Amino acid sequence: MQVPTLPIKEAFRRVPNFAKFMPSCLTSAIYESNQKNGLAKEEVAAIKAYTAQCDVYKLLNQALRSEQLKNIQPWFSYLKLFHMAISKLKPKKGYYCRGENIDQSSKYQVGSIITWVRKLIKNLYFNE
Repeated sequence: MQVPTLPIKEAFRRVPNFAKFMPSCLTSAIYESNQKNGLAKEEVAAIKAYTAQCDVYKLLNQALRSEQLKNIQPWFSYLKLFHMAISKLKPKKGYYCRGENIDQSSKYQVGSIITWVRKLIKNLYFNE
């Protein structure tokens, strides 16, 4: 499947409910991003938008957890940009977590197999 490489704002226009995070989260992610560590400004913004405390993380993971192509497909252009960004980063030892302030134990069945994708990245905002 061919997925176009789009600027971050255009990639998010394909996402349902993008208006929930476009005005605030996405605008600040782009405004506060600069080219760093071999990443283009758009790539830095893609990582910042995902790691910020806004709906990007929530809506994307909701779509992925649905395991329904119709829910995931609108995210493909953003995921391509995000993947391009994290693929350019060199691994750095450490533990990287994104916390949630809710009990999510009801989402997982005891004894089930859960696959977590892990990519070690530099400091979330590339401040070394």
